[in-house]
Amino acid sequence: MNAPELLQRLARGTTLVLAVLGATQPARALAGGRVETIVRTGIEIAPGIEQLDVAPIFWDERCARVSYTLDTIPPNAGTPEEIDVQRAREDLEASMDAWNRLPSSYIEMRIDRTRTIGNGTRRFDFINEITFESEPGFGALAGSRSTSLMEDTQLSAGSDLDGDGDSDVYDPEAERLNVCADIDGDGDIEFPAGFYRAGTILENDVMFSSTVSFELEPSSDIRADLRAVATHEFGHSHGLSHSLINDGSDTDGNASTMFPFLETTDAATEAEQRTLNDDDIAWSSFIYPEGSGPGPLASIGPGDVRFEDSFGVIEGIVEDETGLGIPGANVFARQPQSPHAIGGAAFAGTVRGGLVLETGEMIPLPPSLGVLDGRYRLPVRRGNYEVFVQSPEVTNAPADNINITAAVGLLSGLHGFDEEGASAPGRESAFEIDPGRSQHFSVRHPNRTPAANFILNRNVSLRGFDGMPGDGSFQALGRRDVVYATRFRNTDVLNKLRSGAVLTSASFMMTNFVPSEPIRIRRFRLAVGRVSDDGSTAELQHDDFHLRQLENFTAQEGDFHPVYFQGASGLSRRLRNLLERDPSLDVFLLLEPPNDVVLPDFAFAPLLAISWALDPDDAFLSVEGSPLQRTSLERWALQLTFASPE
Repeated sequence: MNAPELLQRLARGTTLVLAVLGATQPARALAGGRVETIVRTGIEIAPGIEQLDVAPIFWDERCARVSYTLDTIPPNAGTPEEIDVQRAREDLEASMDAWNRLPSSYIEMRIDRTRTIGNGTRRFDFINEITFESEPGFGALAGSRSTSLMEDTQLSAGSDLDGDGDSDVYDPEAERLNVCADIDGDGDIEFPAGFYRAGTILENDVMFSSTVSFELEPSSDIRADLRAVATHEFGHSHGLSHSLINDGSDTDGNASTMFPFLETTDAATEAEQRTLNDDDIAWSSFIYPEGSGPGPLASIGPGDVRFEDSFGVIEGIVEDETGLGIPGANVFARQPQSPHAIGGAAFAGTVRGGLVLETGEMIPLPPSLGVLDGRYRLPVRRGNYEVFVQSPEVTNAPADNINITAAVGLLSGLHGFDEEGASAPGRESAFEIDPGRSQHFSVRHPNRTPAANFILNRNVSLRGFDGMPGDGSFQALGRRDVVYATRFRNTDVLNKLRSGAVLTSASFMMTNFVPSEPIRIRRFRLAVGRVSDDGSTAELQHDDFHLRQLENFTAQEGDFHPVYFQGASGLSRRLRNLLERDPSLDVFLLLEPPNDVVLPDFAFAPLLAISWALDPDDAFLSVEGSPLQRTSLERWALQLTFASPE
């Protein structure tokens, strides 16, 4: 998909004033931030090209009590597993209530009626529709599609916005009402006349796949739990984007509700997605903060909690050493104490694009014009945090499935950087030899906003794989004492060290069939050793000699997990001396999964991600005490990272 096609997919304009945004959840093995829209500016930045800005979508407070119509088409229609529509409605309403009951968020979604809509594909008609009739070729479990304003707009009474011959805007003084409602009783929603900001949602349709089998209770079979999927989709419906949080803490493998994938064969994962985590709650409360206005929804009522009484905001900038912002950089906050629970995440950046007036085609601009800054705001519960930044495309959620800003970062070639922590003021730079350390940030006082700024490290890496690794190695199943090893050749490492680069970290990627189970690693080592003359086997210099070693820890799933080396400068000097004294020595990374993985429990096995190659030279495997032997097809997802001084 080329750049203009990608932008068209992210925001398809229906008129000069409206945009349709589709937030759809990709299917996986039969499954925070904000959804965004394009904003028309009227500014011509080049002959025939109009500047397009980007804004988050949201329900105006007058319309944040969102009324839905449920179609009478049942889940699993025409199959033995068909679910009664009224029973499905109970689960859908329970999913809405997960958001409605947040004491710090004033969003309120409800199903007001069940009736046959029969409009085939979803269209803009001021009916907030929920249906189990999906479009041809729909490849997700479900999708939430919003139609929003592309510019600040004064809606006038009597206006027909959807072209059906019926007024969609009423006079609030005449009706003595100033909220969205079905004023004329014809089944669609009318808006009160007045001013609305760009990004205001006018309609939201939620479409569940008609080819996916849904269930009412989580199970280990292939069916998708309706309530789990619906809770995710109604997050999109009120403006939340996908989140990259796929592990809650060192001991909790469950993802955020807004994480874009759902493993339908993991009952624990499905059950957990029904329940909002701190990231979900913080973002809903940030967009719709209780106590933020005088209206009937935003004002404090019985049981409500002001946003600032429970939450605060961390803000900052993510940029490279030239000062260019990094749109789509994922900033996340975690508690400094074990088990390092993730408190929330946000996407950085402010971007703009172009509109070819003659064709209506949306196009990206060069980064110097299209990237305005790398600013972010991250809402979290009050407490103490460490703050880190990571690149989105090395996770389970691709950037073009997050929001427009992240897609622009991907298209601009600004992603692919290594994870790092936020240093103390004055110490953040592009050359850091302790990237795993983060300053502690206190979010406690409502009038103080801590600032966590990043200058991305200037890193170079040596990889033991090609492209982006996927799949997973089954070599550990039913085996004990499995050791995956990748060789990094003497001259390659020495070239980096002689240039002044410092070896700061290593990383690896794991996958897991059961996302609710945290991935445990028995041991991870950095060592030196030799490969036999025929290249078939490898032997460490001494079996008990390791430059660095980490034992019994939990790793991220579906993401590159960093292992930071303490004393990086000393380690680099020592490694250089070893390699220069003995050119036959190479550097090895060795990963050992736990020993309690046996064949009956293979579904719980953490698998090392791989890339495929014919007769790879540098991937080795040891099983049950055997020598390290060269593999025939698989390259392990292991890499070394160096901080480069220039």
